[in-house]
Amino acid sequence: MALRKNKVFLLAFLLTLAASLFFLLWGIAPGIWGFAVPRRLVKLAAICIVGASTAVSTMVFQTVNGNKILTPSVMGLD
Repeated sequence: MALRKNKVFLLAFLLTLAASLFFLLWGIAPGIWGFAVPRRLVKLAAICIVGASTAVSTMVFQTVNGNKILTPSVMGLD
């Protein structure tokens, strides 16, 4: 069972890596790599930080309430 979980985690990681590389490299003209890639890296870092903080805050909220289904949006705290 643990081996299957490892495969699912590896697949999710590889899909995330592929999507990140696609975001970084898609549609860049050959002469502007030095201009476009650093700006896209900043955007990608911001996306990762927001995603991780949303996941952590949801887990903390559900842990404090002791309910796996309850979220702030269900309570109307949007």
